[in-house]
Amino acid sequence: MTRTVQLSLGSSPLTGKQGIDQATRFKDQLRSLRKKPTGVTLLTVVSVEAPHMSVVAMYDADDPCAVEWVRQATAVSAELWQKMNERRKVVVR
Repeated sequence: MTRTVQLSLGSSPLTGKQGIDQATRFKDQLRSLRKKPTGVTLLTVVSVEAPHMSVVAMYDADDPCAVEWVRQATAVSAELWQKMNERRKVVVR
């Protein structure tokens, strides 16, 4: 039996299609930093507090590769969201 764990990796401040697109780019960036193991699934979900898109990692807590990948993803996720938002502001102006 596996222990499936769900962990939020943050959310986009954008709504609608822009929020979905930014969440998709966020997941692509995470995958480009380090190859995602098969025991990890990245999902885009609508946050219940605000209509923003969140990225959630679901993984098998008994898989050491998955646990390590999620640990590293969690460590860089805040910085990654911040950099993506900064780039977006520069492009919009």
